[in-house]
Formats: sequence, C-alpha cells, structure tokens
Amino acid sequence: MAPPDPLNHPGWYGEVRLRYPLSQILATMYLGHLLEARCQLRVLMNEISHAAFKDGAKITLDEANIFYARLLAWYDGLPECLKPNYIVHPGHFQLQ
Repeated sequence: MAPPDPLNHPGWYGEVRLRYPLSQILATMYLGHLLEARCQLRVLMNEISHAAFKDGAKITLDEANIFYARLLAWYDGLPECLKPNYIVHPGHFQLQ
C-alpha cells in the first residue's frame, strides 16, 4: 500500500519548518514530498537488489537498462522542491 499523495493529503504527513541561525525566515522541509520520494526510491532499490541477488543470478544488460530508465524517470519526476536547484535541507541532499 502506497502512502497518500502529499499534494492531495498534506495533513497526513504534517510539516516541519526550520529556521537556520543566520536567517529570520522559516524554511519548509516539504516532508510529504521527501517521504514519498524516499519510499519510491527504496522500492526501486529493493527491486534492483532482488534482481541482482536472486538465486545467484546476474542482472542482464536489458534488465540494467530497464532499471536505469526507471531510476531516471524517478529522478525526473521529483517535485520542484526536491530538485537540485532548490534543496537546502540535509534530508534533501541525502536524497540527491
């Protein structure tokens, strides 16, 4: 079961705002978007690991290309707030 979409159910995730010492502005962490992106990435990582280590089999070039395309699609599908030009929080950097 997938978690709710953060755009349609933002209250399900809550929100965290940080104020860095040299700033007077509260910065939103976009917690829902971050958690959703992490979950999607972990699912992909699990599928890659399963394919790589199942019964001693190796990933074929075709499978590797499919996983590569899926990883690119995940990365390209990140919301704007998690794109490299806009990230500021440690969790966002870890995701990148």
